[in-house]
Amino acid sequence: MSTRMTPERNYGKAVSTTKSTSRVPDKLTQSTTGSMNGAYIPEKSAFYSTDIFPSKVDSIIIIEVLITNKQNAIQIINDISEANKNSTTKRVISIALNKKYGDEKIANLDTQCNEIINLMKEKGVIGSCFAFTWNATTSDEKGYIFPFKDARSILTLDHEAISFQDKLLTISDNVIVRSIDQDVFNDPIYDSTKRGDIDNVASSFKENYDKQIFTGGYNWVADRDMILRAINSEVSSTLPETTSKLSKKPAKYAKQTNTVSDEAVGKILNIITIINDYEHQVRLEINRRFEKAIYIPEPNAYMSLETRRKGAELTKNSIVKGMSQQGEGRLFIHADKKVKSVYNSQLSTNKPIKGHLNDLIKGLYTLIKDKSASNLQIEKLIEQTHQSHMSETVVSDIQKWRMNDESLLKVNTYNEGSTDTIKGIAKDYKQKCASAIMAEFK
Repeated sequence: MSTRMTPERNYGKAVSTTKSTSRVPDKLTQSTTGSMNGAYIPEKSAFYSTDIFPSKVDSIIIIEVLITNKQNAIQIINDISEANKNSTTKRVISIALNKKYGDEKIANLDTQCNEIINLMKEKGVIGSCFAFTWNATTSDEKGYIFPFKDARSILTLDHEAISFQDKLLTISDNVIVRSIDQDVFNDPIYDSTKRGDIDNVASSFKENYDKQIFTGGYNWVADRDMILRAINSEVSSTLPETTSKLSKKPAKYAKQTNTVSDEAVGKILNIITIINDYEHQVRLEINRRFEKAIYIPEPNAYMSLETRRKGAELTKNSIVKGMSQQGEGRLFIHADKKVKSVYNSQLSTNKPIKGHLNDLIKGLYTLIKDKSASNLQIEKLIEQTHQSHMSETVVSDIQKWRMNDESLLKVNTYNEGSTDTIKGIAKDYKQKCASAIMAEFK
């Protein structure tokens, strides 16, 4: 495991909130953080942390989350406070509050960080918080402009974050990191009724600490408004919701949504549920046979602190100036040759569809409206669904990334013959899923 520092600690009692004694410069540089390119993170606040450390705990899960508003942080802290009760696993929260450069002053974000830490103290939650502003990674406003790799690597590798993590290593031999998005909901890590599932995951790391990454994937979740927005969207599913043109054409949107029946919306919602179910099944099957072949989604990954740090270094070093920062989840499974993925659908989280499934939903609506659908038409829609492991194209691309990663890392576990087998699994489940969906058209 990682080298451990032994800082001064206060056992068994809560003490005042700590603000770092060494002020981090507002202007980030390569030498002060894990960021490769400081241009994307122009400002950073002070680093705040709590000093609520028991003498010893069985396991710790550090929940790393990027937050855009204080209200989200408040909800998460309240949920963690409840989930920690009667659990052998101590949930710790590491928050990075962020805004696009120029949208809000860093001093205001700094004040909010201090308020967030005070709430952690009040609720008895161990945690840290800092803020930063960011610049777009690309001038193409139609793409993903947020610096995901910069932001997530800083959350793990900032030198004061590392000091905070090292304090946790002095009170537990089993420190795990969970990456998460702020928009997930009904997640087991926050659910006090699912303490047992989380405790079981934490226990499994005791014997396989640096040899596994757990994920449960996620379920796409929608409501009527989201379905109507997708049907009337003029934007491809490959683009983020922030590029939607709907807000510029409210009259057209209102006119078209009136023509969509509740029955059609209900069928689409049922089909999304079917796709979620088969998505779990295909990932389980691929992972059973190939332990590095599925994509590890950033919103739902559990790994050792050691693996997290190694993966964050790879993420930092993979940043290419002027390009969108996507796909960092795949680097963690390659952080070490011995690391394998473990898929557990009981750990699945839930994410709103946003714009990711626009093409699928629009295609389904067309089939429902025209009252005609075939297995082949549905299979084609599944093939084009965002990040679907039932898509032969997606799983093939993942293996290409894998080959490139392993060539870079020289771990040499890639087998080109596996790609055809994995594509065969994807095709099989795509056909089964299409048959299940056809029942909605009868």
